[in-house]
Formats: sequence, C-alpha cells, structure tokens
Amino acid sequence: ETFRYVLTRIGEVHSLIPSSVHVMALTATATQSDRIAVTCTIGLKSPYVLTRCSTRFNLVYSVGSFKSLPDTFKESADKLRCEKIEFPKPIIYGRSFGVCADIYLYLKDHLGLAFTNPEDVPDIPKFRLIEMFTSVTESYYKSEILDL
Repeated sequence: ETFRYVLTRIGEVHSLIPSSVHVMALTATATQSDRIAVTCTIGLKSPYVLTRCSTRFNLVYSVGSFKSLPDTFKESADKLRCEKIEFPKPIIYGRSFGVCADIYLYLKDHLGLAFTNPEDVPDIPKFRLIEMFTSVTESYYKSEILDL
C-alpha cells in the first residue's frame, strides 16, 4: 500500500513536468502486470520498455509451504551449522518485519555458538552466518551485508 501511495505521488510530480522532459523508471523486480500498473500510475506515455531475463545461475528460487519455524528451517540450519561458509547463501523473503524477525531469531537460537564464524568472535555482521536485511537496516550494516 505504501508503494502505491509513493507511485501516486511520483505521478503527481510527473504531471507537473513538461512533456519534453524525458522520464526514466527502473526496476529489477517488476512483472509485466506491475510494469503496466506503474506506467499508468506514473503517467508514462508510450514508454520504451527494456527487459532482461532475470535468470541467475547462481541463485536458486524455491517456494515451499510453511508449517512451523522448526519444520521449515531446521534442516537448513543444521546444514549451515556443519558447512558454515561453504553453505550456499540463502535469501529468505518474509512479507513483514515481524516474520523476518521470527525467522532470524529462530535461526540464531537454533545455531547457538555456530551463529558466527569462527564461533569465538563478536556477534557483529561480518562474522554472522546469517543476517536480516530490511528497509530499516542501517546503511552501514547494509553495506557490510552486501559485501560479504
């Protein structure tokens, strides 16, 4: 809902700009229906749309049903504890901050001392085997997470 509100505001600003001024809208995640909605909401007329295949061979995408935190994440957490930095880096999407926090805290609790690598270092982002990245994560930590 916040996203739609922001788009509406962008559309308002765009309506004040002379038609001779070119506007660019960029996204890395929009589906075709999202692109149409954005085009209409912002008020773009006959936009040039450039799309690229989003397939990345180093990323694996899967969707599974959620039963409980242990049922869903215990196996991965156990493998992470054993394989540490050799474990493929997972990206887990949660629809809200609360869901992300619940998953993060479950994994942190389940991993115990194995939450960091090596195990005897401070609990700071550069040593953590997992990290939570949200819109409210401070820029400094975002940089550290992305540089890992």
